[in-house]
Amino acid sequence: MPSRRSSIPPLDPQSYAPTRDRPVRAKLRTLAAHTRVVPHSHPWAQVAMSSNGVIRMTAGHGTYLVPPSRALWIPPGMEHAVTVVEDAEIRTLYLH
Repeated sequence: MPSRRSSIPPLDPQSYAPTRDRPVRAKLRTLAAHTRVVPHSHPWAQVAMSSNGVIRMTAGHGTYLVPPSRALWIPPGMEHAVTVVEDAEIRTLYLH
């Protein structure tokens, strides 16, 4: 059976950019299995987790499976991409 993988861009990163006045920003995004958020980077740090479902994060030279209730730290400026393994609610913190 062919995969129904779709690639999508990250949500407008500047809309969620942390600032000195708002040093922590949060985002929730629900994505279907086989969705891939294309590689991207931004000048702030990020903590990404899935509250349900499993995601695969590629960051730097590593690839990490992130099950529910686990998180991954992504340093500022590091290119990263997400592949949704199971339908997931991805919760992200952006840090100034």
